[in-house]
Amino acid sequence: MKFSKINIDEFINKWINFREEELSYLTTEDKKHLIEFDDHTSKILKNVSDINKAFVTNELTELDNEFADYVTYWNRKYYENGFKDAFRIMLFGISDN
Repeated sequence: MKFSKINIDEFINKWINFREEELSYLTTEDKKHLIEFDDHTSKILKNVSDINKAFVTNELTELDNEFADYVTYWNRKYYENGFKDAFRIMLFGISDN
């Protein structure tokens, strides 16, 4: 089978989707490094007046969502690019092209 850049990109995308499912299970070590966002939110909201509670709750939810998107984007970008680089080196060797 002859690989081209398009074949490699398609293969990588399929592989990453497969790996995401496998990597979604947390080990005991993984669980030690979780961000306990709900705990932090509760502590913050205990110190916010009732007048501002709805606003702060919405902002914290938005922050949580944006942070999750941010981490997902950068993890996928670097994981994908590293895997593509390794795959190209294995197939084509190191060259100037």
